[in-house]
Amino acid sequence: MIRRKFMMKTIKDCYKGSVAKSIADFEKWVVDNADLNAVVKTMVSYKHDVSKNVEQPLAGVPFSIKDNFATKDEVTAAGCNLLKNFIPNYSAHVFEKLISFGAIPVAKTTLDELAMGGTGMHSNTGVVKNPLDKSRISGGSSGGSAAMVGGGGVPFSIGSDTGDSIRRPASYCGVVGFKPSWSAVSRWGLFDFSPSFDTVGWFTNSIEDSANLFNLLKGHDERDYTSYSGEIKNVSLKTSNSKHTIGVIEEVYDSIQNPQIKESFDNVLEKLQKKHNVVKVSIKKELLEAMLPCYMIIVFAEATSCNSNLDGINFGTRIDGNNYIDTMIKTRTKNFGELVKKRFVIGSYSLKRQNQEKLYLKAKKIRTLLIKAIENVFKKCDGFVFPAAAEVAPKIEDMNNKKVQLADMKDILSDALLLANFAGLPSITIPMTQIKKMPVGISVNSDVFQEDKCFNIAKEIEKVI
Repeated sequence: MIRRKFMMKTIKDCYKGSVAKSIADFEKWVVDNADLNAVVKTMVSYKHDVSKNVEQPLAGVPFSIKDNFATKDEVTAAGCNLLKNFIPNYSAHVFEKLISFGAIPVAKTTLDELAMGGTGMHSNTGVVKNPLDKSRISGGSSGGSAAMVGGGGVPFSIGSDTGDSIRRPASYCGVVGFKPSWSAVSRWGLFDFSPSFDTVGWFTNSIEDSANLFNLLKGHDERDYTSYSGEIKNVSLKTSNSKHTIGVIEEVYDSIQNPQIKESFDNVLEKLQKKHNVVKVSIKKELLEAMLPCYMIIVFAEATSCNSNLDGINFGTRIDGNNYIDTMIKTRTKNFGELVKKRFVIGSYSLKRQNQEKLYLKAKKIRTLLIKAIENVFKKCDGFVFPAAAEVAPKIEDMNNKKVQLADMKDILSDALLLANFAGLPSITIPMTQIKKMPVGISVNSDVFQEDKCFNIAKEIEKVI
């Protein structure tokens, strides 16, 4: 595993430790790292009684949670001015569950507005910086959570992943980022972005911590209508000589342009071949190139629908107008960022009756083709791997000056993490290498509800890095 310049914190380091010391350490970290903009709000005064949970599996362990998860009696703004004063009267399922296991919430973390953006540069509080190089982005939309774990603030942090929102920041910040199978962990209390893609996930400093969190947080929740009601097996990290068949998607591999990333990835594959079967698999290039525009059409449409209640009438920061329509227009115009407004325009356009057939419904058909293609891949392997990013974390200045080109829409490697969201797969990013002292991760993906294979392949890769 790639080691960072500062001490990594794991759950084991904090387990049953002094809560007072954990909070004191965290408060010092917040002061020392204020310029990261990772923390929206501290929660050190949150009411908890560790004595009741002293035997629980996360007793005394501090954690943070992305600010699009509802926390009762605490402002949950999701990086959006319209919600800057919104205080839920309920808490998210995953938050409740962590508290019941004895974990100590210490912070809400910064995110791209309403979890849209993918860079960590679109929060109403500003840019989230990378803890390893503050001139670079941490990634998004779960950039605050990634920066907190990557910067040594907490041993784990909860995020959400719609396209690559956990696993790309994990690559940029040199940590472990995991999204489970869609519906394996309840989304109750997570503000919807795109429900058919959204997944609760987390950042840790070790594969073991991530696997343990999955075992604790998975399972059915009757409040979440999409929650899987069947049995979900526990992950068991095996130390035996089990052999895996590991797939490499040829079209994704061929799109690796950075020679140093390619060399590192080839080195991993070469070492894996000594024990495991490494096989080539294929997905049509045309399908992979259609993935990003298809993703945009579907998720922007779902986001438009899910956020239609943010009108300043029912709740939120209202800008008064002459009537309901005028109030709604003024409220949304003033309180939404430019990127969110653009996405709502695109989503509304694709949902218009005259456009549904050629845009929205067509995108859903392409999604079905992608899922079938991925199902065929798993007929040949236990899981597939690829670099989790095309480059190291970009410079903030470069991102500000960048103009998106048509070629960017066909960068297969940059979009490959979307495969797991399209098909609802478990997917994990772990550190693979460093380029110019900045990390690049490797992504491991297995079939739906095959988290055990996903974690164990990741563990095998960790052994050869």
